[in-house]
Amino acid sequence: MDRSLPFLLLLVGACGRSDVLRLDTDCGDASDTSDTSDTSDTSDTGSDTSDTVDPTPSAPEDLPALLEALWLEFDGLEAPRAGVLATAMTDLLDEDALADPDAWLDGRQDRFTAAMQAVAELGPPPDDDGSWTLPDPAKATPLFVATRFPCTLDQLARILVDRDQDELFPGPDSYTRTWNGDGNAFLSGSTQSLDWQVRITTTMALLGTITRSLRGGIRRLPLPATPPAQAVGDSFLLTRSWLAWPAETSSEALTITQDHLVEAWLPWAGGDIVHLLGQWREEDGPLGSPEGGALAPLYVQQMKAVDEATADLCAAGTP
Repeated sequence: MDRSLPFLLLLVGACGRSDVLRLDTDCGDASDTSDTSDTSDTSDTGSDTSDTVDPTPSAPEDLPALLEALWLEFDGLEAPRAGVLATAMTDLLDEDALADPDAWLDGRQDRFTAAMQAVAELGPPPDDDGSWTLPDPAKATPLFVATRFPCTLDQLARILVDRDQDELFPGPDSYTRTWNGDGNAFLSGSTQSLDWQVRITTTMALLGTITRSLRGGIRRLPLPATPPAQAVGDSFLLTRSWLAWPAETSSEALTITQDHLVEAWLPWAGGDIVHLLGQWREEDGPLGSPEGGALAPLYVQQMKAVDEATADLCAAGTP
């Protein structure tokens, strides 16, 4: 699913359990703009991500560091480093809290950086008049969600790769996904990665018509020979996507400048999937900005609702 799609699922539900992850983060953090971490400095260009990823770095010590590593190392990730990151994910998860099928967590993470922006293929829209400039990565609101739902990894892969996402998750006016590779080869296991391009248009009350052009892809990565903690199987899935250029909107009052997502999908004991999603999004419009107010929690509820819909597809064996 292209989870940057703003379905605006106005859900009513309890706040996520703050003990799902071992973090000093309350579920209300998604709307808390008092984050004191140093996120305003975008002058650091970071390491050169064009080189082969060094498989020896130490494991991330917290969730923001893990999400940053998953984003930056997506293209070059392989064993044993993939296993290090999967193990870090299980180390940050509380198995007892995740035993509750309704357990989930949302909150703030670290800001997007110039180094993270450099790995995305950002550019001007086709009709640019020369006014487009590279967006400020620090202006993208950083959120995360962690959930657990019943599904097998093979069935989940079929859902994530399917070109007809609008049939699986109804809502868009139009949807086109083009594989840059052989999706069937990925599903059969003969290839371990697949990229795609997406063009999606949605019309919503208050916001009007929104058209996005997205770039993304999926990787199947190896787990250690002895899977960590409650993880099972021999592999996990990693997806990454981003808004290639600012969304086209029918309302001049709405701007969506950046939207970056990275998601790890780990097979869990008992036939479940543990899903960790990191999003960095810059939006301003009639509903405000995700930096404050009700918009950020709405995003989180939307992400949780998509996972619930994914669980329904898994149960039905669709596609």
